[in-house]
Amino acid sequence: MPPQSPESIRARSAERSARYGRALLRRHTLCPSLARSRTRPRLLAHSYSTRTTTANIEVLVSADLLLPWHAVRLKCPRGVSSHHVHVSKTRCKQTGKIGSAYETVRAAASLGERRTDRATRLADDDHKARWECVPRLWRPPLGPARSTQPQQAQAQARGTHVSRLYPEILALIFSRLPVRDRGRAAQTCRAWRDAAYSRSVWRGAEARLHLRRPSPGLFASLVRRGIRRVQVLSLRRSLRDVVVGVPDLESLNLSGCYNVTDTGLSSAFSADLPRLRSLDLSLCKQITDASLGHIARHLKNLETLELGGCSNVTDTGLLLVAWGLCKLKRLDLRSCWHVSDRGIGHLAGLDRDAAAGTPALERLGLQDCQRLTDEALRHAAAGLPALASLNLSFCVSITDSGLKHVARMSSLRELNLRACDNVTDAGLAHLAEGGSRISSLDVSFCDKIGDRALTHMSQGLFRLRSLSMSACRISDEGLDRVAKALPELESLHIGQCSRVSDRGLAHVTAGLTRLRSIDLYGCPRITADALQRLSTLPHLQDLNLGLNVS
Repeated sequence: MPPQSPESIRARSAERSARYGRALLRRHTLCPSLARSRTRPRLLAHSYSTRTTTANIEVLVSADLLLPWHAVRLKCPRGVSSHHVHVSKTRCKQTGKIGSAYETVRAAASLGERRTDRATRLADDDHKARWECVPRLWRPPLGPARSTQPQQAQAQARGTHVSRLYPEILALIFSRLPVRDRGRAAQTCRAWRDAAYSRSVWRGAEARLHLRRPSPGLFASLVRRGIRRVQVLSLRRSLRDVVVGVPDLESLNLSGCYNVTDTGLSSAFSADLPRLRSLDLSLCKQITDASLGHIARHLKNLETLELGGCSNVTDTGLLLVAWGLCKLKRLDLRSCWHVSDRGIGHLAGLDRDAAAGTPALERLGLQDCQRLTDEALRHAAAGLPALASLNLSFCVSITDSGLKHVARMSSLRELNLRACDNVTDAGLAHLAEGGSRISSLDVSFCDKIGDRALTHMSQGLFRLRSLSMSACRISDEGLDRVAKALPELESLHIGQCSRVSDRGLAHVTAGLTRLRSIDLYGCPRITADALQRLSTLPHLQDLNLGLNVS
């Protein structure tokens, strides 16, 4: 068969289209159901390309057809011959083939299905195929034409859908979600992913990671989102991967990573990290003074250092901290049993030739440091002028004499003396007479403190807002003095005080009207009548009863 010119192909295609159009028009006049329908025909189509020059076009037509058969015409704008596909009334799938490569294909439905709100055009973005529904026969509407409103008015009537919001508004919404939900929102669609990856969404968020196997895109994703706070939950890789992968790291939490050693830290902190502000090494029991040397050398701007449970840290390690971390504001030495008064002296900068100390220190945790005595408090009062919070709980060697030095700390606001067995009523008298400005005091489980201590508090500690005296030897008379002298008190914990009864709570209800939290756990002499009066406090939010109501 001789080859045909493009002009002859187009002419023959047009003639065939006219012939099929006249046939379909005759069927249109013979079908009353089609005459009643006033909707434009729609075509639901999907396309995909093959590796060869042949293009496969799939036409999916709904089963809700108006005619027993339907013609779908596939037209190529480049003049290649077209084919017609006949679709039966039942839902089916037919394929037409066009023997040439193409850029744009138009699929026209001579008579289509009824119009629905479902999508009528599906595009394959990978191959950039564009489909259009071009009806070959148009039926003018019968009867009065339906009025149409402007699109803006319709949009206002329907309201704004979440998919139409600006990326900046989506980012503002995502920033208020929990961290886990932000990650789930990023997996919804491309628009949400782009909005969720905005740095404003992840500002201040902390990434919690299990570093078990290599993940090439993990740290790049953190950097893209602007995440600078990382908590390592389990570590089986080199810690250096974290430091190198997140160059602007501001906070690193290694709490509970028992396999962190001096070698791993020395490898991670082999270069200066000027942006790192917080480091948590709590319960890293293999850490010794050698690691503190690397930290003091390369983390000059560190402000928070958590060493709770690092039992191998000694006074030498604190000397290195006082030498290199002059900007330190928070230090936790909980259960560092080898730390003594000399180590606190290093922090206070008593030996200026060896170390300048940490004069900016604001919070110091010395819980369960058994070797500390009153001498350590003398060093702290002399060399730590900015100290605002001091935790001495379970330091059994602290006595009333040490509280004389504490009373001279003008910046101190929080003092924890929980389970300090050698602190008595006289020690609280030193605090009150020394003009202490503490607003939070915890003397729970100090069995040598009773009503006299409450009397001293009512005569000098007028700034108290939180008072914890669980398991102390106090009674209703002591509560009466506190209720009259400290009306600004907001938190009162008197659990396991067996001498407190309904009369003491009556004094509390009458005098402490600003109370927000009260702990009455284990008070057997309190009845339901007293609790009923407590419920009248206007600001009360937390009430702990436990096993006490008779």
